[in-house]
Amino acid sequence: MLNTLARLTSPVTNLFSGSGLVTLGMDTLGAVSRLLYAIAGRSWAWIEQRTLNGIEMLGIRATPDGSTPVDAVLVDLTTGGVDVLEASATLASATTVNLGSVKTKKVTITGSANISSFGPGAQLERLITFTDGGSVLTYNATSLKLPTLASITTRAGDTCHATQDPAGNWHIHDYTRADGTPLSLGGALRFDAVQSLNGSQLGQLLTNSRFAELFPRIDIATQGLSATQISNALTNLGVSTFVKTLLDDADASTALPTLGISDFIKTLLDDANQATALQTLGAQPADADLTAIAALATTAVGRSLLTLVDAVGARSYFGGLYPTRGFAAEGSKTDFTDNNACTNPLGVDLVATGTRIFGYATADFTNSSGVAVDVQARLVVANITAGGTTVAVGRSQIITLPAVAYTGSGKLNPMIQVNGLTPGTTYRLQL
Repeated sequence: MLNTLARLTSPVTNLFSGSGLVTLGMDTLGAVSRLLYAIAGRSWAWIEQRTLNGIEMLGIRATPDGSTPVDAVLVDLTTGGVDVLEASATLASATTVNLGSVKTKKVTITGSANISSFGPGAQLERLITFTDGGSVLTYNATSLKLPTLASITTRAGDTCHATQDPAGNWHIHDYTRADGTPLSLGGALRFDAVQSLNGSQLGQLLTNSRFAELFPRIDIATQGLSATQISNALTNLGVSTFVKTLLDDADASTALPTLGISDFIKTLLDDANQATALQTLGAQPADADLTAIAALATTAVGRSLLTLVDAVGARSYFGGLYPTRGFAAEGSKTDFTDNNACTNPLGVDLVATGTRIFGYATADFTNSSGVAVDVQARLVVANITAGGTTVAVGRSQIITLPAVAYTGSGKLNPMIQVNGLTPGTTYRLQL
């Protein structure tokens, strides 16, 4: 035995050069042949042949903790099949993520920094998972080839298969979104006259394909879609001429006119916040008092009263009279001429303290003749200081007393409002 060991370690052994054979034999089925590698008494790995689940296996076993073996490589000696334990490592996203710096096939990339290179090396292969998303893989036709020939923005949970050629250039294969969404519909999307979709199919297509996200990525020129094919596709999808025109618009500046949206609304849509929008609308910020006033069921005249500053202004608005003055008198048919002119007008003189006057009268008529009679009443304002010049004539009110003996009263209420009076001037309010 000692001679055999000496021969294996001697310079003249044929294991150093030429062909040779060293046999590690097992006496019984199920026994283990093992070649151990150790440093200073600490076991690191060994190669062994053993029976596993009734199958003869050749394995390379490692002992990461120095004692517990882990099968790094297992070869099924009955078929030649190989099972390899793939470890994983984690790297942070950066401009260059050096995949060759970790000796594991599986790599997890964290963070959202943009990536333009996977580092140096040759003939490497990696299975990559992005945990955070938000990184942009920058397409390079030589050093970083990506599907769709365009840069890709990663999402959390995305995976891909990366290989490296002898020159060190990386090629990304089988990039898969976490939710299964394809990067591009590519040549699989065809619009021909013979293809049609019903409403349900269209809805499912738009939902499953993320229409708004994916369609902008379709380069019509590279997909070979003619104008006729596009038109046929839109027609089959039930798209109206109006929507076709909208789809042809290059950007929002051309789409908004197609939608019939005015320049004013465009400006409003561009406003960054509520304050800017209120300025565009010419509105003021919300105010509790104004909101309460707006809720009141007032007329325009009533609202104008809210602008009056004080009692003086109110008196001026209502004619400048304070306190209210009144008069009363009676007349009969003999007070009227044939042309219905009153020969006994009733009136009151007053000195204006403001610029406005409001007059109101009540006229009662009694008719006992049994003949229908038309009666009317109105108010007139005259400038007595200016010699009795008529300033304004109010609207006449007319009533017909019935053609029967009428012992009751017919009542009229003529009114007048005059603006532009001169304070200090004497005016007459005349019925």
